[in-house]
Amino acid sequence: MSRRECLEAVAAALSSGQTFLATTHVRPDGDALGSLTALMLGLETLGKTVHAYTEDAPAAMYHFLPAIGRIGVGPPPPDLGSAVDAAIALDCASLDRAGALRKHLVAAPRLISVDHHSDGVPFGDVRCTDGDASSTAELMMELLVDIMGVGLTMELATCLLAGHVFDTGRFSQSNATPTAFRNAARLVEAGADPEAIVRDMHDTMPLHRLRLKGRALERAEIDETSGLTWSLLSRDDFASLSARPEDAEGIVVDLRVVAGSSAAALISEVKPRECRVSMRSRGDDVDVARLAMHFGGGGHTRAAGCTIEAPPDEAIRLLLQAAREHLAAGPE
Repeated sequence: MSRRECLEAVAAALSSGQTFLATTHVRPDGDALGSLTALMLGLETLGKTVHAYTEDAPAAMYHFLPAIGRIGVGPPPPDLGSAVDAAIALDCASLDRAGALRKHLVAAPRLISVDHHSDGVPFGDVRCTDGDASSTAELMMELLVDIMGVGLTMELATCLLAGHVFDTGRFSQSNATPTAFRNAARLVEAGADPEAIVRDMHDTMPLHRLRLKGRALERAEIDETSGLTWSLLSRDDFASLSARPEDAEGIVVDLRVVAGSSAAALISEVKPRECRVSMRSRGDDVDVARLAMHFGGGGHTRAAGCTIEAPPDEAIRLLLQAAREHLAAGPE
């Protein structure tokens, strides 16, 4: 089935329903939240109701997104999954990536999945997965605007452009395809402001987050064997700076710039025996998703994440051990 055909099947499933439960992956990023808010706005334009939830709260850098304040955080009401016409999972390479919301998704009469991870585990009664898409936002744009006929308002364009900007690394990575650039032109013509989106997502942060970033950069180390640059943020760091784990979003990108590294990882201690790891690679020849999957996580070739159930010292040891096995050594 072609991409267009599978998106048309998704459109038919959405058109036949009235009320939906929608979510995305744990620790949602710019593509996940841009796609989710776009879905909310688009379906509401068509007179439908969308109950959107995420397991983790959106980081402050995404608060500019229209409708972001209407996304519930944590589990929905216990019976919501069975009370809707369908559940929708966006940007989830596997059902497990939905975290605790998984059980609510599978309780729905029908499960719809839209994603652009080529190495995931397909799921859903109706699904569209296209690894050639730059982002899930690209698929959502084709679905909502080109197939379902939703008008491209400034608010919808902002959500969709945010997803494109985030997952293409501000249009600097190999997935910044001609289609992604053509979409960007349409979205800017519709009123989306790329300068404001980049400023809010990447170039603005509260002082406590800047100091948190400073601590991570100060502790940066490089493992010469694997080429992994890594750093640690402890629970004490978060507490002393009145910061939350989501404030660490994006810091790993700055670790990736170290000369001689092929990838970067930021380890955030969120509980006594729970460390969240965010990873980025410097090129398509180094697949951090493979490293994340070693610990039950997932993501893209160039951006992935996982959780290691261990205290920081042990998490670092396990991560470096796995990196030496799964990552190519040396610079790109």
